[in-house]
Parts: sequence; structure tokens; C-alpha cells
Amino acid sequence: MSDVTVFSYGDYYYYICAIIDLFSRKVVAYHISKHNSTQLVKTTMKRAITSRKPSPGLIFHTDNGSNFCSKTFENYLKENEVVHSFSRSGTPHDNAVAESFFSSLKQEELYRRKINSEAELYRIIENYINFYNSERLHSVNHYKSPDEYEEEYYKK
Repeated sequence: MSDVTVFSYGDYYYYICAIIDLFSRKVVAYHISKHNSTQLVKTTMKRAITSRKPSPGLIFHTDNGSNFCSKTFENYLKENEVVHSFSRSGTPHDNAVAESFFSSLKQEELYRRKINSEAELYRIIENYINFYNSERLHSVNHYKSPDEYEEEYYKK
């Protein structure tokens, strides 16, 4: 599952794309850009494919944003044998996991800090995602972090 959110700092808007594994709620890839573009989502997807090496037929869910619907992105998914699933129009709950992650990132971290530089913004986001994956407990994971939940699954 994936989505894009925006955060303003200084004179710029920063667009954050994250890809989340619905099984464990782990953020498997993310990318930050000053442009909400097809390149943003494609770069994030490349990172996810590189790190996870999914089997053909992986289902990838997004909203109907123009960057996710672009021909370039659709072709990239087809080349990698990824099946694209879309939210129903006017139904934000279809993408609730991604929306919830971005809400947590902003409420628990970004809105609570005085950010002094672009480099610091990037570092804060990276640190939060590392915390989210390795320490933040999720009720859907029986109160285990995404990393713990995956580790327990693969041990079985």
C-alpha cells in the first residue's frame, strides 16, 4: 500500500511517499521530494522492489492520485509483474493504513519539532520510520513492532 503526503518547511513543500507492507505494517520504502510527481512514486517503488524482491503477482494498493495513475508508473508496475489495486473514488478509508501512518508521522514527530534545516527534516523522517518499524507497537500485530512481527512470522 502506498500514498503521498505533504509537509511544508521554510519556503518549500516536501512530498513524502511511503510504501507499507499490509501484513506487518512495516514501511518498506520511502522517498522525499520537492515535487509530487510520477518520479517520486516510481523511485519509492524501485526501493521497495529492491529491498523486498516480491514474487510476481504482488498486489500494490494506492489511491487514484495522478502520479500513481500515470502511464509511466503503470508500465513500471507491469514490467515488474505487480498488480495495481486502486481505492474506490471518494473512499479514503480504502487507503486507511497509509493515511494513519502519515498522521502518526506528523502528530508524533513533525508537528512537535522546530526543524532547523532540510537535512534535519530528512533525518527526523528517517529516524521516525526506523522507530516506527523497530519499536512502535501495533495492535494489529498483537502489540509487536513491524520488525518483531515479521521476524516471528519467518521463524515459524
